[in-house]
Amino acid sequence: MDVETRTTSAAAVVAALLLVAAAGCTAGTGSIPSGRVELSDLRTAYGCGYGFQAGDAVGTVGIFLEHASPGEPPPVAPVDLGDGDAAWSGEIRLGRGLFNNWCNDILAEPEATVDQTWELVDGVVAITEVDESAGTATLRATDLVAVDPSGTRHALGDITLVNDAWGVFAG
Repeated sequence: MDVETRTTSAAAVVAALLLVAAAGCTAGTGSIPSGRVELSDLRTAYGCGYGFQAGDAVGTVGIFLEHASPGEPPPVAPVDLGDGDAAWSGEIRLGRGLFNNWCNDILAEPEATVDQTWELVDGVVAITEVDESAGTATLRATDLVAVDPSGTRHALGDITLVNDAWGVFAG
């Protein structure tokens, strides 16, 4: 291989690496490639109060399930989000730093930026375990369906969420 071929090959490799790096930088923008949210990516739990939250590793996608009376322990009976029962509400949030300052009464920069919200409109949520002495609770959500701002319905599937700060509030 002559010098000109090696230089051209090296330039091609550098260009390819720059393209890959640039593509990776979009992960923090809250954009969802192919318009899909994978619940299996939401592995980091963010406990606080009596709700259930989890996000992806970089804080660009999160699921938020809240009881209608956030200051009171919710009932453990299953609730169907599609039946109009207002006992629970939920959403998928897309953005940046979604869990910055989570469950904290001292706010620091940068604060969470929400670019898009998808309402959870169907599925069943049920608390499957509460351990008051350990301050933990587990919720199982099945057959979740979300509606994005354009009105498109997204079948999301099932997820188990753990709140490891059950009953703990900021302040």
